[in-house]
Amino acid sequence: MRSAADRIRRPDNFLLLRGLARHQKHWSGFDEQFADALGVRVHHLDLPGFGTEHRRAPPLSVHETMNDVRERWLALKAEHEGSWGLLAISLGGMIAMAWSATHPDDFDGQIIMNSSAKNLGHPFERMGMGALSCVVRAMLVRDPVRRERLILEATSIRVDEHEAMAEASAALEAFAPMSVKHALRQLAAATRFDAPDGLHTPTLLLAAERDRLANRICSERFAAKIGAPLEINPIAGHDLPRDDPEWICTHATRWFAS
Repeated sequence: MRSAADRIRRPDNFLLLRGLARHQKHWSGFDEQFADALGVRVHHLDLPGFGTEHRRAPPLSVHETMNDVRERWLALKAEHEGSWGLLAISLGGMIAMAWSATHPDDFDGQIIMNSSAKNLGHPFERMGMGALSCVVRAMLVRDPVRRERLILEATSIRVDEHEAMAEASAALEAFAPMSVKHALRQLAAATRFDAPDGLHTPTLLLAAERDRLANRICSERFAAKIGAPLEINPIAGHDLPRDDPEWICTHATRWFAS
């Protein structure tokens, strides 16, 4: 088992994990930008209940979700040579915490963005009242464009682009219809998740000052808990890859080069 203090080398492959009620198509070009900036190959696996897995009900625990994703990743890993890293956001970040605590040698390094846990923040630090209102209303709306507008109101600060983003995201319904029941099961799993006391996988934490879903204090507490570096974006919201993709690429490149 490696130590978190070991020298970090840039992996050849990166697995990208999205968050609550999102899937691989919601990276909206960030995945390609990240691959080009770091010179790595990127791969996607959707969480149970969404994207390619939308016909399956999500597990009611983060650890079960991690086991599901890891089983599929092992098959993916067998098809691609080289070392692996993990980049995950929000609920995907919780899965990354559970994964690296349970299987510390799977990844050479991981980047966790805008995540939280039950033992890292009070309920309204994990999801602010304004964001909660948007999410609840989005769950009740059938029109996909209107639903995406509400989600973007809670997750992105790029207000002038929300309409175009909402229409683009709504078009993904043909690829994978969004299930409110599946989203609620994911939310139940996230609500009960506790972050581990320590990690042996080298970890970079990224958080956003204007995140309305996962207050940056959750990342600050986790950084102190595991002794990991933390960078805070001063302008972005919860969906950091949409709001400031260049910033992520810059800090990821700098971390692997340090």
